[in-house]
Amino acid sequence: MKKPEKKPSVKTAMRIPAELHAELQEAAERAGHSMNDEIIERLAAGSGGATLRDVLEQGARTQNMVKQIIDAISATRR
Repeated sequence: MKKPEKKPSVKTAMRIPAELHAELQEAAERAGHSMNDEIIERLAAGSGGATLRDVLEQGARTQNMVKQIIDAISATRR
């Protein structure tokens, strides 16, 4: 796989579940590139051309919808 050309980047830190970290590390090793490259490729592929802000906002909306569904299910069990 051809690496994308180098563009200015920003260093960031994030917390992810240990299982996801292991999955990313294994996938990166199988693909023969760094975990950083694996994460960037997945973010780019998953964004469908959207900006990172768009992706994060959609994630927040999805998280809110899931919470509402869980709350609704919990309410019916009371």
